Amino acid sequence: MSNILDQIKYEELSVDMQDLSRVIGLKNVTKLIEEYGGSHFYVPKISKFKKFILRVIEENGELSTRKISKLFNVSEQFLRINFKKQFEIRARVKKMLS
Repeated sequence: MSNILDQIKYEELSVDMQDLSRVIGLKNVTKLIEEYGGSHFYVPKISKFKKFILRVIEENGELSTRKISKLFNVSEQFLRINFKKQFEIRARVKKMLS
């Protein structure tokens, strides 16, 4: 017999699981239920992935603070406060290369 969760229908899911199903699909929701059923976890905004933002800043020296802020849907102030050192290094490198 296959996994009982394979038999669940979209309309039988709770509202929040239906929302999730619209984004990742019913099959993936059933996998989440199987693996993490009963658990509670936080899904952070992209601004919480600071290592990722740092890598994008470092790998895209030509992008302005404004363009980076739009990529991550954060304010320029957020970037300047949280990545001040990286922007200072970028500015020094640009100055040296000019």
